[in-house]
Amino acid sequence: MLQKIVFSFLICASLHAAQNSPLRPVSLLKPTKDLHAERRSSQLLKDQISQFMSKIMPCMKVTIKELETLRAAVIQGNVATIIEKPWPLEFLNYQDLQGKTALMLAFEYNQLDVAEMLIFFKVDLNRKDLKQKTALHYGAIKLFYAAMEGRVPFFTHHDWPSKLLNYQDPRGLTALMYAIFHRQSYFAQFLINNSDINLNTENEHGQTALDYAEQLGNQVIAKLIRSRIS
Repeated sequence: MLQKIVFSFLICASLHAAQNSPLRPVSLLKPTKDLHAERRSSQLLKDQISQFMSKIMPCMKVTIKELETLRAAVIQGNVATIIEKPWPLEFLNYQDLQGKTALMLAFEYNQLDVAEMLIFFKVDLNRKDLKQKTALHYGAIKLFYAAMEGRVPFFTHHDWPSKLLNYQDPRGLTALMYAIFHRQSYFAQFLINNSDINLNTENEHGQTALDYAEQLGNQVIAKLIRSRIS
């Protein structure tokens, strides 16, 4: 976060310089000897940060406090707080110290309405956190468990993008394959009847959802898949 703050400060300095209003950030970035001597004081550090941020915030459309409000609203599923402000896309894509975006947090805390709304706002689905996981990965985990447990509302009550619906785990398995393997035929039918689902996707062994259905003797699902791919 400190790097982002410094970067914002430099942008602010450039803008002021262009307006013939030079800043003097040296006193902020390089504290005096007295400040160095008292750096252990937490209160003094807070004051220093406050002064620093007062220089940065005029250049920012959204404040750090508002970012904290957004994060809390996402985790708590407070849709009203999120939609009451026209958030710039760069702040909806803001990554915390763990590299997590608002969408990652929404999936992690099972706030599906918030996740759906953020996707509608066209947030970045491919940004990676510190563990190299994307928002699609977080969403797919929820989708896979819903498929295994047959929780149809996860699918029917939300409009998920095709990238999520067709997401493959490290073994190449999709939500449809999970649903068939765990004999959640009702859930599988909803997926099969969705035009965004790629029924020809193969796992690491070259098996498709149709192969899973036939191997498990689920003729109803197998027939439905054939009707879609024919």
